[in-house]
Amino acid sequence: MISVYLDNGILNYYQELKLPSLPLRKINGKKILKIPEKELTEIVAQFKKDKIKVGWLDLPFDYLLTADFETDKLSDIAKLFNVNHLFINLPKLIDFNAEKKLLIEVLKSLIRKFKQNKIKLSFHIDYQIDSAILAFIITEIKDLNLVFDAAKCAIFEKSISAYYRLLKNNIDIVVFYDVNEDNEPTLLGYGKAQTMEMAERLKLNKFKGDVLFDCNLSNYHEKRLNLYKKRLPFFKGKQHKSHLFIEEKLALTKESDLTYGELVSLQLNLLEKILK
Repeated sequence: MISVYLDNGILNYYQELKLPSLPLRKINGKKILKIPEKELTEIVAQFKKDKIKVGWLDLPFDYLLTADFETDKLSDIAKLFNVNHLFINLPKLIDFNAEKKLLIEVLKSLIRKFKQNKIKLSFHIDYQIDSAILAFIITEIKDLNLVFDAAKCAIFEKSISAYYRLLKNNIDIVVFYDVNEDNEPTLLGYGKAQTMEMAERLKLNKFKGDVLFDCNLSNYHEKRLNLYKKRLPFFKGKQHKSHLFIEEKLALTKESDLTYGELVSLQLNLLEKILK
């Protein structure tokens, strides 16, 4: 399945994009874990009223191996939204050699506990740790599920193809967006995240997992009309150049009318054409 993160404006764009379901990470820019339970219950009621279905919960937060993990709290949130697939971070390591046995015990315990609650657990890959540690983890836990983010891999200057080859048998979620050489948002296929190559690779390998488009162009869309205001040369920073590049590639002018929903739809359609 292909879907889109809508951290802002879910009610506005869910129907416009005709999504069967969506991944939920934030609501109106606020992380789910920061929202009080009463407010979450009200949100769920509104989603039901507007026929918005949540397919995945993305709850990234940092934790140490020795921390008390709130499995029940996360499971309760998943049940509230009637979701059976949850994404969290891998635990933070202080000393891998000293902690590797505990690391495997903690990961197996988390997978088992969520499975008992009928929730599938996938882990965001930490691109700051050595790939040898990831290799060790997937060797010890064959059924570990991973969320692969090629753009983040590129941002941390890691080899996208090498990481994908290493982890492909454990990847069940692939997140797509693109960034340029300055790590500024750009259109799919015009940055360093190898998005088109990645999509072709998934198609070739008959990827059975889910693909999520994480549109990072909201800032561009909000500020696009400012691109045409007179600016002194020293104000033209990396973001300004990045936004002008997007305008050029989309063949837009000051007079062009482009809604955020249309922008997301254009990128989503491109992704769907390659993956089909």
